[in-house]
Amino acid sequence: FSGRVANLGWIETVIRGSDEIMVTIPNSDLLSERVSNLSRLHQCQVKQVLKFSKTDTEKLPKLLQDIKTEIRRRCPTVITDGSRPFRASWTSFVGGGNAEVTVDAHFRISPAGDMFWDNQQRCLQAIDEAIRLNDLVQIYNGIVVRLLMAQLSSLLYCSWHGGGKDACMRVRRRWIEQIEDDRRVMERKKNRWAKRQMSKNDR
Repeated sequence: FSGRVANLGWIETVIRGSDEIMVTIPNSDLLSERVSNLSRLHQCQVKQVLKFSKTDTEKLPKLLQDIKTEIRRRCPTVITDGSRPFRASWTSFVGGGNAEVTVDAHFRISPAGDMFWDNQQRCLQAIDEAIRLNDLVQIYNGIVVRLLMAQLSSLLYCSWHGGGKDACMRVRRRWIEQIEDDRRVMERKKNRWAKRQMSKNDR
């Protein structure tokens, strides 16, 4: 649970959550739990793990430089003096030989409140802009998730509406069509990038 202390008493403490709901917690519980006071911290971290196709690994060195450049441009409180990590690194291979990239940045901002969330959004926008500049597409597990959801949706549809096999198959086909649409979109993006590369080589 997280929130701001609204009242500190001898027996209990009242905390106001982000949803404005007041929660009363016995002080004995606070003594037995690990509690962090974020208001006393003056630095925060944004860490993201990205995944890219193994066919795009040659573009990663420039991407990593662009990510750091964009974060510096959009987030003036980023710490770059070496006292805290500021990294954009190709960290490992994942399933099928695809590349995993880790972005780790620290900022001179308290890890709570509107300033924290605004800064995190600017950092994510910087990462997204660098990905777009390099004409890359992240790999998600969305296709696997969609397939599982297709199976689950079929079961739920049948159980809620008393549908038979035909109803289940209709729902499943609808999800499979969405999966194919996702694949086609990714393929079109890769083809556009390949054409641009060929035109550059011709020059």
